[in-house]
Amino acid sequence: MTDEGSFPQFAKFVLFGALAALNVRLFVVTIGGIWGAVVAGAAVMSACFAVYYWNRVDKSKGSHLRVMQVGAAGFTALAVLHATASV
Repeated sequence: MTDEGSFPQFAKFVLFGALAALNVRLFVVTIGGIWGAVVAGAAVMSACFAVYYWNRVDKSKGSHLRVMQVGAAGFTALAVLHATASV
């Protein structure tokens, strides 16, 4: 999405941090207990995977590039879907 060290890179981290926080809120409130915390942790890891994929997509070529793009879009869609369900 962006080069490292730029403001859009910082904004990406803030955006995915907010999505992760909303995901935690969703699962801790709806599931509750230890399982809510476990599922919330998995949701945070999913948002982290999305950031990882977006950071590495410009360093890939060929079919690996396509897989990275699909992974980034998939994890982003998952984070957005859960975050909107939280609101």
